[in-house]
Amino acid sequence: MSVHRENTGDFLREATSLALRDAVTGALAASGSLVQAAPDILRAVCTTLGWQTGALWTVEPDLDLLQCVSVWHVSPLSIPEFEAATRNRKFARGVGMPGRVWTSGQPAWIPDLSVDNNFPRAESATRGGLHACLGFPIAVGGSVVGVMEFFSREIREPDQSLLEMLGALGSQIGQFVERKRAEEMFGRFFTLSIDMLCIAGFDGYFKRLNPAWERVLGYTIDELTARPFVDFVHPDDRAATIAETAKVAKGGLAISFENRYRAKDGTYRWLLWNATPHEEQELIYAAARDITERKKLRDEAEAANRAKSEFLARMSHEIRTPLNVLIGMGDLLERTPLNPDQQQYVHVMQRAGTSLLTLINDILDLSKVEAGQIILEQIDFDLPGLLDAVVEILSVRAREKNVDLRYEIAPSTPTRLTGDPNRLRQILINLAGNALKFTEKGRVLLQVERLPDDPEGTLRFSVTDTGIGIPPDQLECIFEAFTQADVSTSRMYGGTGLGLAISRRLVDLMGGRIWASNNAGPGATFHFTARFDVRNAESAAENVAAGAEPPAANRIGSLHILVVDDSEDNRFLVEQYLKNSGCRLDFAENGQVAVEKFRAGSYDLVLMDLQMPVLDGYEATRRIRTWERERGRPPIPVLALTASALESEGNRAIAAGCTEWIRKPVRLAAFRAVIARYAGRASQSSGDSAEIRIQALGPDYLDHRRLDVRTIQSALEKSDFTAIRQLGHKMSSTGGSYGFPRISEIGAALETAAGAQNAAAIRAQLDALSAYLKETGLVSDPGT
Repeated sequence: MSVHRENTGDFLREATSLALRDAVTGALAASGSLVQAAPDILRAVCTTLGWQTGALWTVEPDLDLLQCVSVWHVSPLSIPEFEAATRNRKFARGVGMPGRVWTSGQPAWIPDLSVDNNFPRAESATRGGLHACLGFPIAVGGSVVGVMEFFSREIREPDQSLLEMLGALGSQIGQFVERKRAEEMFGRFFTLSIDMLCIAGFDGYFKRLNPAWERVLGYTIDELTARPFVDFVHPDDRAATIAETAKVAKGGLAISFENRYRAKDGTYRWLLWNATPHEEQELIYAAARDITERKKLRDEAEAANRAKSEFLARMSHEIRTPLNVLIGMGDLLERTPLNPDQQQYVHVMQRAGTSLLTLINDILDLSKVEAGQIILEQIDFDLPGLLDAVVEILSVRAREKNVDLRYEIAPSTPTRLTGDPNRLRQILINLAGNALKFTEKGRVLLQVERLPDDPEGTLRFSVTDTGIGIPPDQLECIFEAFTQADVSTSRMYGGTGLGLAISRRLVDLMGGRIWASNNAGPGATFHFTARFDVRNAESAAENVAAGAEPPAANRIGSLHILVVDDSEDNRFLVEQYLKNSGCRLDFAENGQVAVEKFRAGSYDLVLMDLQMPVLDGYEATRRIRTWERERGRPPIPVLALTASALESEGNRAIAAGCTEWIRKPVRLAAFRAVIARYAGRASQSSGDSAEIRIQALGPDYLDHRRLDVRTIQSALEKSDFTAIRQLGHKMSSTGGSYGFPRISEIGAALETAAGAQNAAAIRAQLDALSAYLKETGLVSDPGT
């Protein structure tokens, strides 16, 4: 019999629990918030469990107090005094039934309020005939957000199963509160977002839109949802929009997709989309941002950048064209018989032209770096050879000032590297040239070492001088454009202060940093680091075996050349550059004339200016290439000559069909070297005289060797065998490349003799070098 009663009791409790849960679920489902659902929940609990009244308390976060938001009681119970005390009371943690449940986070039970010493409303409750009280928490994420309490007119002992049932009920209500909070946060985000949020169906209609759509496009939500959204898309963007929508509907993502939507005033707004699908519900959740103004600003910026580039190109062309003539004529004039005064005038003119060209190049380089238009190349190169070239370029200036210029490579430093040797050379020439400019006596030393704690290819370069030094407060700002340590230095030493600014930006591109410091003694040191890939010996040997041949000393010979340039001065300059070379020259003043002459004649080479009236060099080259292809003729080399500063102009020339391009102004030796290279393609001559080789490739090179003769004599008198060894190494590694293998032989012998500190052997090789140079007619006996 007792077992039957227990089973019956269990059944009744289960039925009561289910009925209570269903009633609470129905109340929550029919309400938008807990406060709205509270009267129905309180009534369901009271009527199901047989208690007479109940109240809902919620936490006020700002006050950290519990406040009553709803009270319900059965009819005809009348407890106005207790109800008023409940509605008007706030409870702190631990105070009264609400406070103790808040603190513990667990259900609580008071059998008889009249004897409980922690129930501030006990008197009004007793006068209302209330005795038993129970309460349970409503928790969200482990935090109590509310408390429900219920009262009975009977004295009731705690019922653990009932408390567990109500604890589960509190969890159910807590989940509802959490979900509503999330919905409220989403709704607030959806409503207040400045982005255009939407939910669209796979059927092509908007299902839900936030108010930002009305603000941006001017349509009402009803107007936007009444028609397929593609109706609002710009006609030119509809195909792409339909394709993107189909991609998302199949499970893909739309990331940074752009299209145009029509506004109610007839204008179009650019929108940037990100979208993701919910395939089960056949919905697309998307966010769009109005980027109309941003695109406008971007278009304006691009237009301004194009205008700047076009301005630089135009200014470069307008300045370089006469500068080309100025420097070229100076080169020619320098090679004529001149008295000492006239020689000085030419040197002044050449220095001024070179300074102007350097300034133009610096400004354009700085502009390109700041515009992000410089991309570093990845080329295999030999570090000692690069440093040789740097010292070679600056050696004349160093000798003129009687400043010792040399370099040192620390042991264990990798020398076979991959990177951008041209930009590295530019940095080193900037720094070493700067050091020479501010050094009146002493030395300039270039040093390279590997940083032991960094990856293998990270090198530190240092350029140390014994010059005027740098004021300590200027050590940072000297790397800014148009800045020098002292304004007076620009008047005394010249320069614009661009070289260091360009160097800093190039070093940044190489993954390094640049800084300056004053020496303990006179002068300053500039340091920079850069990262390169290191080649192993095997790959270097393969490159040698593959045979990147040094420039050949080919005779210019009897090439038939078509010179195309609208500048009469430039045509005259080319004529003078190639005077007595054996070349036959025809001239054309624009591209149209050039095409006509090319079709009627037979040429070995075309020198094509790019910027010309009537028909420019790009279109002329395209027409020449088309004419060749139509007749099955092999392409004749077309060498583009441009005064533009922009790499894009050269690339455009290559795309038009030019074989290669060079930038004006071009010096005599370099120009003849290029022509000689093309002559070498037409016919190989093995019996060239030293005189022709000099004219084609090496006048400046042999001029430097003339100075080396005197430098070695001076170093020998001082027993400076290190300087002699370095000069010998330079000659041994460069002579053959310029077509003078005898100089390489003499250089190697000098290097060996200097290493052994054998003065007699050095004198013997010095005599051999003097004799060889004397045979060329470029140098007299150094003793005279």
